[in-house]
Amino acid sequence: MRATGRWTGRAAALAAALGLWGCQPGAEPVEPVPAVGANQIPIVGGLAEPGHPAVGALAQVVGGRYNGPFCTATLIAPTWVLTAAHCLEGLRRSGQPAEPANVVFVVGPDARARDNAAPRDGVTHPVAAFHQHPGFIYGSVLQVDDLALYALAEPVADVAPLPLWRQPMEALGPGTELLYVGYGANDGVRRTGTGLKRARTLALTGVFPAHYLTDQPEGGTCYGDSGGPGLLLGDGPPAVVGVNSTVTGTTPAGAQCMELSSQTRVDAYQTWIDRVMGGDAPCAEVPCACDEACADGVCDPLGCDARGCRVLAECLSGCQGAPACVLGCWDGSHRQGHGLYNAVIACGRLHCPQGGDACFNASCATEIAACNGDYDPGPGGDAACSA
Repeated sequence: MRATGRWTGRAAALAAALGLWGCQPGAEPVEPVPAVGANQIPIVGGLAEPGHPAVGALAQVVGGRYNGPFCTATLIAPTWVLTAAHCLEGLRRSGQPAEPANVVFVVGPDARARDNAAPRDGVTHPVAAFHQHPGFIYGSVLQVDDLALYALAEPVADVAPLPLWRQPMEALGPGTELLYVGYGANDGVRRTGTGLKRARTLALTGVFPAHYLTDQPEGGTCYGDSGGPGLLLGDGPPAVVGVNSTVTGTTPAGAQCMELSSQTRVDAYQTWIDRVMGGDAPCAEVPCACDEACADGVCDPLGCDARGCRVLAECLSGCQGAPACVLGCWDGSHRQGHGLYNAVIACGRLHCPQGGDACFNASCATEIAACNGDYDPGPGGDAACSA
């Protein structure tokens, strides 16, 4: 199918509507932590959190100089922390040193730098290796597989790791309260206030194959909280349900971290996590959502009822930027469709920054044709788009 004005308008409108979905803390260069006395309040509207020691900060160290935190992470085994993949990629793409020797896991309530020598109130644990999910693509229209595991050089002996939530998350209905703990910003516009551990309880809004959405109209997770956990509290220790990925929305409030946030589901990726940490929990023991999602022994949350690029584009065009609808379309499509769609949007941004159907059709005809040619409606056909 040739490029059309309808496709052009759809792509341009969607690119604009999705602009706030890229508000990822790790995408920004690490800057020196403000001097002593500066106002530092993570998690917008959150309260100071002296507990939950398994939730720590990821901080950068360069040439022996402690530069302060850039993301949040959770200790899930004595030598393993779980975080978001985009945290590390953000450092790399901004030109910052991003080898294991340049990163430490900080346990403590205050990860701000003290004379650039150490955290103000915390203990550092060196990182030995990074393990990023192989499916993660930095700069995608929407991020999937936004998970990473960092192996620590030595066990954290004095902190109890937190367990993963391993039951299907669909059992947790909308409105379920989850506790978020992180070291992020208190100002989503100026992106200031990182370094202190804070916490806030927020409500689950919707569940999708690889993600879930959290409602935060009065503030919540923000820049620097990426990689931190969504915790389900109960009779036992808190369980890690999700990993903070993005702040999102379709209004200026979204950019200020006061609309919605999206998290990566831990239950959907538990087989990958277990395999990286040396465990043996194949799909046969931890069933995937469908048999097709267990091609290599690790569950693929996008492996069921997946649709191609053309149907993805048609699905997205009906969302009018509504985050839940957009996320439902994206999680219901396969990775090849994601790649082709990303190529269309990237082409339009590169060659037609001012928009315009004529420019888009002339410059991106190859990319549009490739997307239109990837027609896989999934088991539900075109009607599945409205799901």
